[in-house]
Amino acid sequence: MWGWNKGIPLAEWNPKVIGQWDGDKNPNWEGKMNNERPATPPDDEFIQYKNACKKATYRSVYAMRREGLVPENTGKRPEDLQLDHIIPFRQGYEAGIPPEVIGGRCNLQYITGYENRHKWDIYADEQTMINILKEHENGILNRSNRSL
Repeated sequence: MWGWNKGIPLAEWNPKVIGQWDGDKNPNWEGKMNNERPATPPDDEFIQYKNACKKATYRSVYAMRREGLVPENTGKRPEDLQLDHIIPFRQGYEAGIPPEVIGGRCNLQYITGYENRHKWDIYADEQTMINILKEHENGILNRSNRSL
């Protein structure tokens, strides 16, 4: 069985198998299986929004890690610290908040896994949303002034 990559021609290798996979008998003949496989682009608006939030979160955490702001005791256990979005994805989508704000540093915090699991169903209050939006705008303004 290992001779297939040792320069042995296919006809000598196993003619029975070759006959089973000739032409149209091959399920992937001319890429049929690849063409029949359903493409799953994110058609749902919320899924697109959530993917954009995750991308922004990744960028923020990457920048925080480079600056040494990510705690070392992060993990999946209840006593470990976990990244938490103060305003959740669903609330941000319903309120029309840009994904850059949801994934931005002002909306991220590290809390214990126990606390994170207990606030899964809870939306942030309106005053917290306003504060995070103001903080995000101030951060953008300060960053743009630094580049001048």
